[in-house]
Amino acid sequence: MKLSLRDLAEILLLRGLVFSHEAIRDWEARLASLLTDALRQRRRGKAGRSWYVDET
Repeated sequence: MKLSLRDLAEILLLRGLVFSHEAIRDWEARLASLLTDALRQRRRGKAGRSWYVDET
């Protein structure tokens, strides 16, 4: 299921937080690279780029 910015704004509204989808888009533009960098650093050394699956 794909979540749109408008859907996210509606979910926040249900929880009592009022934000427009434009505000959420601005947050995404500002914070996406920071989140990506943080997740990459947490993952570093734990798994490679390719995974192998065998039958069990």
